[in-house]
Amino acid sequence: MAKECPGSRVTATDFSEGALNIAKTNAQTLEANIDFRLGSWWTPIKESEKFDLILSNPPYIRPNDEHLPALHHEPQTALTDGVDGLSCLHEIAAHAIEHLDTGGWLLVEHGWDQAEAVAELFRAYGLAAVRSVKDYGGNDRVTMGRRP
Repeated sequence: MAKECPGSRVTATDFSEGALNIAKTNAQTLEANIDFRLGSWWTPIKESEKFDLILSNPPYIRPNDEHLPALHHEPQTALTDGVDGLSCLHEIAAHAIEHLDTGGWLLVEHGWDQAEAVAELFRAYGLAAVRSVKDYGGNDRVTMGRRP
């Protein structure tokens, strides 16, 4: 995003120091200016901070998903919440409106069968214009909502 939107201010958070270090190396290679912060979800974000756009690709795979065992190249914590596949999405949606400017958007990636559940979460937490976008395979993969 930092490269696609020149002049934007980009903040990136992760609870994994190792993941942040990889992201920092990538940002240096790409000459992308990013404010990296260590912490889980909203913890490293100040209460007063507002954003025009919040993007997240959280762990969303259910722990009993038949495809999970084959995904061994990433840490399990990057893939599954270990609960129901929705707990991280719930946490993000629950506090997004507090950190979005008026008219700002929240976009999250989710599982192929989670679009309706995520849309319901977004609406329950006050987001408007909620809709999903399909991936190249024709599956609903990203849900977005706007702070009114």
